[in-house]
Amino acid sequence: GVNGSTIKTKLCSKKFTIRRYSWFHKSHLTIHEILTLTYYWWSEISQKYGENDLDLAHGTTIDWNNFCREVSEHVVINNSEKIGGFGITVEIDESKFGKRKYNRGKRVEGIWVFGGVERIYGKCFFLWFQLEVLIF
Repeated sequence: GVNGSTIKTKLCSKKFTIRRYSWFHKSHLTIHEILTLTYYWWSEISQKYGENDLDLAHGTTIDWNNFCREVSEHVVINNSEKIGGFGITVEIDESKFGKRKYNRGKRVEGIWVFGGVERIYGKCFFLWFQLEVLIF
């Protein structure tokens, strides 16, 4: 099967599994399960569906969804670029993500997220702040 297959390089005849040097490396899931769960995550198909379809534990699908989210965050952070320019509209907004303290009142504990999106090209940026008061 694909999960145990090895690849032999032509130049130096070294062998390694297809999982090595990839995000499959330390997973105990089969490659089919990994690709299917990743497809479900990307397509926003429910986690419960993935559990039932692949007969996986709830914790396994939670872990994989969190891993996909972390990889996506890493890609966004490390591939940011300047957006906007002459004649290009950038829409910006801020939101605070968190919960109300003691489930009462308006005070919310959490982080501020500030972002912008180019209206035409869809390029975007996000910044987050852990401040009680954010002044623009």
